Amino acid sequence: MAEILFVSLIHILQNPGEYDGKPVRVVGYAALRFEAQALYVSEQDARNAVTKNALWLAVDLTDAVRKLNDHFVIVEGVFAKDELGHLRLYSGTIKQVTRLELWSDPKRPVSPPQR
Repeated sequence: MAEILFVSLIHILQNPGEYDGKPVRVVGYAALRFEAQALYVSEQDARNAVTKNALWLAVDLTDAVRKLNDHFVIVEGVFAKDELGHLRLYSGTIKQVTRLELWSDPKRPVSPPQR
């Protein structure tokens, strides 16, 4: 199996051809709702439906997946630059998803570093 590339979502959006067909690991803000299952650069992009700053996530909307809605997540799967998601609004798709897990909750305050 090919090595999974841990890459910035912004870098994928800027260089889709470089990652097409390759396994990637990426962190972003998840919108996981009916007809809006995507990984966004930011919470603001998701709230304002800036779909060109997002990748469609080809996942089944199970209860476990829906619980990750409106959280930052880490995703592993294969990037497809020509698969543009619902109504072809997105900048590619992450398919064959093998990992989709909580990264952080934007509503939870960040604790200061311990000294």
